[in-house]
Amino acid sequence: MQILAAAQPQHEGYRYVRTLLGSFTINHDHGIHTVLVNELMRESLHTLRRRLVDERIPLYFLKPLMRLILKGLDYTHSCAKLIHTGEGNDEGTVERI
Repeated sequence: MQILAAAQPQHEGYRYVRTLLGSFTINHDHGIHTVLVNELMRESLHTLRRRLVDERIPLYFLKPLMRLILKGLDYTHSCAKLIHTGEGNDEGTVERI
C-alpha cells in the first residue's frame, strides 16, 4: 500500500485508491496479524443494493461509479505497477509488474 501512496499522486485515479494511514499488529491464538488502517469509506455496494427497490443499483448510479473504479484501476496498474492475481490464499495476491 505504500507503493500506491507514492507512485504518482497527481494522476486522476489516485484519489480513488485507498492508501495506508498506518498499521499495527495483534497477537492472537492463531498467530500474529497485521492490521492495516485506511481512511473510512462509504457503505459497500452490497449494503447499498439491499436498501434499494428490487435490490438493484440503477444504471444512472452505476455508470459513473464504474468510471471512478476504472480510473483507480488505471492508476494502480499504470502508475503503481500493481496487479491482483487472484492466486494464493482466499484474498488473492498483489504483485508488482
